[in-house]
Amino acid sequence: MRRLRRSELPESTVELARFLIGTILVHDANDGRTSARIVETEAYVPGDASSHAYRGMTARNRTMFLRRGHAYVYFIYGTSYCLNVTSERAGTGAAVLVRAGEPLEGGAAILLLAALAARTEQNRAIVEEFLAGEPAQAVARATNSTVARVLFFYVGSILLVVCLVPWNSAAIATPYVSALNAMRIPAAAHIMNAVILTAVLSALNSGLYASSRMLFALTRRGDAPASLAKLSSNGVPTRAILLATLFGYGAVVMSYVSPETVFAFLVNSYGTVAIFVYVLIAVSQLRLRARLEREDPARLRLRMWAYPYLTYVAIAGMLAIVLAMAFIPDQRTPLIFGVISVGILVLGFGARVHFGTKPDI
Repeated sequence: MRRLRRSELPESTVELARFLIGTILVHDANDGRTSARIVETEAYVPGDASSHAYRGMTARNRTMFLRRGHAYVYFIYGTSYCLNVTSERAGTGAAVLVRAGEPLEGGAAILLLAALAARTEQNRAIVEEFLAGEPAQAVARATNSTVARVLFFYVGSILLVVCLVPWNSAAIATPYVSALNAMRIPAAAHIMNAVILTAVLSALNSGLYASSRMLFALTRRGDAPASLAKLSSNGVPTRAILLATLFGYGAVVMSYVSPETVFAFLVNSYGTVAIFVYVLIAVSQLRLRARLEREDPARLRLRMWAYPYLTYVAIAGMLAIVLAMAFIPDQRTPLIFGVISVGILVLGFGARVHFGTKPDI
């Protein structure tokens, strides 16, 4: 292993992003060495609307304007440490983001390699275990954690209700309020309303965060308008958040203006679309694993057992659910709306492929 010289680095941001893949990042400290092989990068070329340097040099982004080959770490979104490598001559704002690395030695400092926002406790557990080089344990722990939470918060709460409220009682129509009343807790209805409102607001906040960041990510490959990638002075994709919020308000308005048509379409199509999304995930797993086994089998550290047969069984099961919906009267409307939604998405994707431009990297 030898240290790279600045003169060896390509002068193009895109070429540097490609060049860095496969190189090894090393950090030596008093408590030992940590290292990782860079496996994913992202080029922020001059003029990129999603780049921190898009609006020119500021006190916050001036490091990005240093000469080619300067590596630096910064904190973003209040959740993630990211590693950039400057890629152009001094005075030009451009850099390569190191998105992911394969752990080789140590584990703690490798956190600097990942531009990952661990948005939930489960995701944080998975990230930490993967960075420690134990993906199998990460999946197992995340699965066990999910099962434990479902048993405690959902099954446990239902168990408490049925122990307090007779199943054939009229009070079972409002199970949690009736359970609180049975425990002689005052203002039970108001307490449940507060809990429900908090849960709904939490779900709304999560949805806005996820949808705005998804819009932000889509701009990187030209699948969404580049203007949505512009960041505020605090590094927040404000335009993407506002657009996601606008859709949320639109759904609320439709629940009043057209509850039987437009709003019903939005609600009923969701479940079917979700099934198709999971089908696509399974198909992607089939293709990507086959490619990894063919091109770089060493990177395939966590192998799903019974591959590819179990994946085919999962796909068949999900398609069977879609087929069964056609024979269940109450599910035919969601099925029709879902198929219409998928058709619209397919047409949009076809237009994107035909008329759109391919990203550089």
